[in-house]
Amino acid sequence: MADPNAKARGDLVKQQFNPPVPTTGLCGDITYLRTSQGLKYLATVIDLSTRMVIDWQVADRMTTTPIIHALAMAHRAGFVAGNAIFPLGPRQ
Repeated sequence: MADPNAKARGDLVKQQFNPPVPTTGLCGDITYLRTSQGLKYLATVIDLSTRMVIDWQVADRMTTTPIIHALAMAHRAGFVAGNAIFPLGPRQ
């Protein structure tokens, strides 16, 4: 759940999903995988310019933690430019 006291941010993406420079526009996704050990959740960070998955994490629960870890690992590996945009979903 979003922090009700968080400052509202403007739309930095403006429906432009093809940034001209890699590592400046990123997005994330979480999907589930059926395994012999039950459901697992795959969180990915994708570069919008190249469409490459630049990092991923697997977790037992669908929370923000795996996407935060995947984004942090992508940053440490040099795949996130300074001032990169990583849009978040709508407030709930």
